[in-house]
Amino acid sequence: MSFAPTEAHVRALFAEMKMFDAMDPDVHWVLTNEEGTCVPGVAMQGAFNSFAEVMDKVIKPLGPRLTGVPKIDVTHVHIAGMTAIVEMKGTATQKNGDPYNNRYCWVLTFSPDTGKIVRVFEYLDSALLRDVVQNNKVEGE
Repeated sequence: MSFAPTEAHVRALFAEMKMFDAMDPDVHWVLTNEEGTCVPGVAMQGAFNSFAEVMDKVIKPLGPRLTGVPKIDVTHVHIAGMTAIVEMKGTATQKNGDPYNNRYCWVLTFSPDTGKIVRVFEYLDSALLRDVVQNNKVEGE
């Protein structure tokens, strides 16, 4: 298989919420920075070496703090070779009733052999992430 990402393909992944299906199981995912020091006191950041690790340490802990899955609106897609830069907005409601209006930039690297996403660098409003964690405690914390 010889795969090359297109804007239409990338937009469809996010519009249909299938971006997670496109992840290689061994994806290297960096959230905020490699060291995980961007947002003091928040464990949902740093470097992760599998999609299972991202699910366990980022997606599952964030979910109970929101009333539903954020609605994603892709605003820009830029393709350069096997890399896609995706700018988007995510909107939801926090459990405490406050809005969750985040902006993201994901830099995705696709495998030309499988078409799967093998690397993600994710940038977001880290202050909002901190506030969501601090102001929406979940059982067991």
